[in-house]
Amino acid sequence: MKVQQWKKQEVETLKKLILEYPVIGVVDSTNLPSMQLQKMRFKLKPDVLIRMTKSRLLKLALEQIKDKKPGIEKLENYIKYNIPILLFSKKDSFRLSKFLIKNKSAAPAKPGQKAPNDILIPAGPTEFTPGPVIGELGQAGLKTGVEGGKIVIKEDKLITREGDIINDKVAAVLAKLGIQPMRIGFNLLTTYDNGLVYEKKLLNIDEEQTIKDITLAAVQAFNLAFKIEYPTKENIKLLLKKAELESIAVESKLNLKEVKTEGKVEPTKEEKVEEVKEQPVVPKEVKEELVKEAEKPVEAKPEIKEPENNIERDSQVALDVLKRLQDEKLKKPMHIKPFVEKPAKKVKIDDVFKK
Repeated sequence: MKVQQWKKQEVETLKKLILEYPVIGVVDSTNLPSMQLQKMRFKLKPDVLIRMTKSRLLKLALEQIKDKKPGIEKLENYIKYNIPILLFSKKDSFRLSKFLIKNKSAAPAKPGQKAPNDILIPAGPTEFTPGPVIGELGQAGLKTGVEGGKIVIKEDKLITREGDIINDKVAAVLAKLGIQPMRIGFNLLTTYDNGLVYEKKLLNIDEEQTIKDITLAAVQAFNLAFKIEYPTKENIKLLLKKAELESIAVESKLNLKEVKTEGKVEPTKEEKVEEVKEQPVVPKEVKEELVKEAEKPVEAKPEIKEPENNIERDSQVALDVLKRLQDEKLKKPMHIKPFVEKPAKKVKIDDVFKK
């Protein structure tokens, strides 16, 4: 069977693009008007290359280059349409998904379309006056009432869940209430990014909720580290302050029963009160006996005279007399005779020998 030349060229072009770009996305083109497609092509042109092709040719190209680009054959599982739309980009998958979501526009729901997400009709007043509209709202499952001449929806109502088919009644009610649940634009099904395949659920990230989750995780991690006293750059100052406060608390508890004054430890008022409370209880019988003993008259005891010690008395008198005599003797002037040198006697030698 002869293959048309344009098909061969298309396969070769697809192979070249798949090998050149690190990120390849598969887009759901359901309910995408041609005008919207042209607008998206113009917006994405600098950073993203859009190409529409036949699914059979795309699968053939993927089969031929699976050895050169590992994991690329996984994209076949997401090619569900006869003419899929491919996105070729050098941006990472998450930036690409964010850009596509940002450039979607709101549109009213049509019967037979799938709900892109859960559609909730909130409670509150409407602009409608009482009339046939009440019946239409009731058929859609809404509880209504009349307040101030206007129809009021009394309770929130989840009218359609994500993926459910929107019927005629729901589509009519949404249109009357001015709710546009549909988003017209590129619905990114999956991307191939440097060997990894990311599905739609991973790519559609709510930035606000993600930031809240990261903030909560950081707070919980900080609290855990502080609770188990694991030092980090962020909590070291608080841990030191906590240690200081705990040491002061321990010191204050230890000093409740002791007060240091001038190096001595004296009992505090609280301790004295405790000592009084801890005194033993005297039985009533013992108290009565003590009172009786205290009331008895005290007998006068005879005065006991110490025995006289004559020896000590005589010795003291003698010492007094001796001292008085010494004092009187010292008062008398002392007569000292002058020294007169006498001449030596002459002795004769004959007398000496005579003796």
